[in-house]
Amino acid sequence: MARYRVSVLVRPRPGVMDPQAEAVGESLGSLGYPGIEVEWVGRTLTMVLDAPDRAAARATADDMCARILVNPNLETHEITVTAAGDGPG
Repeated sequence: MARYRVSVLVRPRPGVMDPQAEAVGESLGSLGYPGIEVEWVGRTLTMVLDAPDRAAARATADDMCARILVNPNLETHEITVTAAGDGPG
């Protein structure tokens, strides 16, 4: 078994209203940053897990996204898998 760092970037699907992005854009405008259109506000989940290889770590992340982490009707996601010793954290 090896340790892998899995990052999942979740964002709204194209065409889905994003009230958080609108609120952030309005707040930036009121703070003196006019003309900024925030395209989307998402979230990043980062976790470390044990798996036999990188493909198995990705498969586990895909399963977690399908079962609980992502609403496929409203959101899309991107998964990045690196060795746990690589990168931040």
